[in-house]
Amino acid sequence: MNTGDNQAVGKAIVLVGLMGTGKSSVGAKVARSIGAQFIDTDDLIAQQSGRSVREIFAQDGEAAFRDAEVAALNKAFEAVRLGNDTVISTGGGIVLNPINRKLIKENARCVVWLDAPVEDLLQRTSKASKRPLLDGDARGALTTMAKDRFELYEDVATIRIETQHLSVADVVLKVTNAITAEAQS
Repeated sequence: MNTGDNQAVGKAIVLVGLMGTGKSSVGAKVARSIGAQFIDTDDLIAQQSGRSVREIFAQDGEAAFRDAEVAALNKAFEAVRLGNDTVISTGGGIVLNPINRKLIKENARCVVWLDAPVEDLLQRTSKASKRPLLDGDARGALTTMAKDRFELYEDVATIRIETQHLSVADVVLKVTNAITAEAQS
């Protein structure tokens, strides 16, 4: 796991993991609990493009969305470089691009990998219409993503938290405790 030096002025805590692990809901609550701003890269992409993630995938394709992720991550880290403590929730595939992995390693003080078994993720994402990569065989897609991205998450993460059977409040507590412990080490 990455333990690189933080080069940012503010503190950046980045949440990575597959869709459905709770990055957005946990990230917003962690930011509130530690007095930091919260940025969700998927929301940032939607705001900047004026379109939903699903619309971007449908109209421009996954490659265009992945390019937009690089721009969104750079924009999120701009706030950190300006001195703002920031919790950044990323899309599940952000680690696929080596540019993003490098940005995360160079700019994040702490990278939290939220992880859960595919069965849990299937339940959590079953009603989500904004997840185009799950159209069709959701179980197969999640299984493949988990396998393909495991080493990439491991490469950038400084902390791994299993979210299976935990409430959002429990995960928030685990994340804030892990952040505090890591900052003290």
